[in-house]
Formats: sequence, structure tokens, C-alpha cells
Amino acid sequence: MEEMRIPESELEIMKVLWVHSPQTLPEIVRNVQRVMPWEAVTVKTLLGRLVKKEAVRRSGCRRNYLYEPLVERTTVLKSSVRRFMDTMFDGAPGAMLSFFIRNGALSQEEIEELGRTIEEMKQ
Repeated sequence: MEEMRIPESELEIMKVLWVHSPQTLPEIVRNVQRVMPWEAVTVKTLLGRLVKKEAVRRSGCRRNYLYEPLVERTTVLKSSVRRFMDTMFDGAPGAMLSFFIRNGALSQEEIEELGRTIEEMKQ
């Protein structure tokens, strides 16, 4: 799939749908409102944008629409990380990882897991 740009606001809707799908609009509103103080109309607007860009499928009939993601979380994550890395680290993954390790953004456990992953990739 090609790169999918999803703004942070729309990403909140996607996170709810990735956890459980399909959902109705009232379910999505309720789940989003657990983390964001948004009115139902805001959630509906953002959901409409996601449907329009084909990131979310709407099925069923009026008042009973069901919504589900058409794009996987990993696809959006890869795209977002790539843009971040390109912007902040000139596209260098090693520089990005070094920054996070050296600036205390990773726990000792995460550093050990990263070491294991690197060792696996060497083989």
C-alpha cells in the first residue's frame, strides 16, 4: 500500500478502531472520549475524513453504520516513522536509534531487546 498520511487528530479515531472493529458511531464517540474531550460532531467529522481517504470502511445503512479500518496500524506506523526519521535525522535510522538510546528515551530492558534484535538481524 502507498504511504498513508493520517494527522494526529484522525489517528485517535484509528487507534480506537484498531483496538476493536467494527464499531458504530456512538461506540467510537464513547471510546474516543475516554482519551480526548471531543464532541460527537468532531468525531463524526474526523471519521468522515478517514472514510473519504479510504482509511476506514463504512458499511450498513443510515443510523446503523459500522466502521472498520482499511489500513493496518503497522502501515501507518511505518509511514509516520519514515517521515519523522527523514525530517529529524536525514533519513538515517542509526542516528535516530542512537539519539533515543543516548538521551535516555529507552529503558535498560528496551536497550537489551534492541540488542537482541540487532544480533538476530546479523545472522
